[in-house]
Amino acid sequence: MKFLVLFTILALVFSATSATIQKQPQVGNAACDMCEYLVHTAEDLVFQNMSNTQVTRYLQTACKILPTKYAGLCEVMVEQYASQIIKKVLEFETPAVVCQQIQICGGQKEVEPIVKTPAVESVQNLGHHHHHHHFNPLKKFECKACDYAVKHIESHVMRGEAIHDIERAVDLECDRFDIHEAIHICKKVVHESINKIVEHLLKHESPERVCKEQVHMC
Repeated sequence: MKFLVLFTILALVFSATSATIQKQPQVGNAACDMCEYLVHTAEDLVFQNMSNTQVTRYLQTACKILPTKYAGLCEVMVEQYASQIIKKVLEFETPAVVCQQIQICGGQKEVEPIVKTPAVESVQNLGHHHHHHHFNPLKKFECKACDYAVKHIESHVMRGEAIHDIERAVDLECDRFDIHEAIHICKKVVHESINKIVEHLLKHESPERVCKEQVHMC
């Protein structure tokens, strides 16, 4: 899964830069990068409609694939901040902002800083530069919700159901999302674009293309 790839890359980068870092320590950078990777990973999991418990469990599993000296910091962060990270992801905060708010990457203090265990201190004495790309969480919500709605509409269309029956059925299926914003977007797609969606599905256009070119959510 994507989160495993991200953490593998993170581990490789830490390992590859450790020799240089020991000569010129940059306190806090590694912890900050670790935090932002955790938030990025949580975003991917949340947008797959996983529950808080599932997201936390996957983050814990992801920590275990890191080298021992980095796994300690990862596990501490997950234990102390998983619920806050998930909450802020649902509030559409970016990874940089989340990690500032939990006082790992600096910024205004909102909560107590991370506990200084030996595992934490050893990793916080490492650091490396990493370029982060802009992330629009609302756009990702829209795309996931649209894809879900259109694929379900498609399944009903293939069964030859009437449009008003499809609209009612998929509206109920939107309620399966755990995330309120995703439910709202899903229902909006269904009620505002059902006729257009069915029209283009009958032309054998893919759900991905319909969401991108007709609903403009991907």
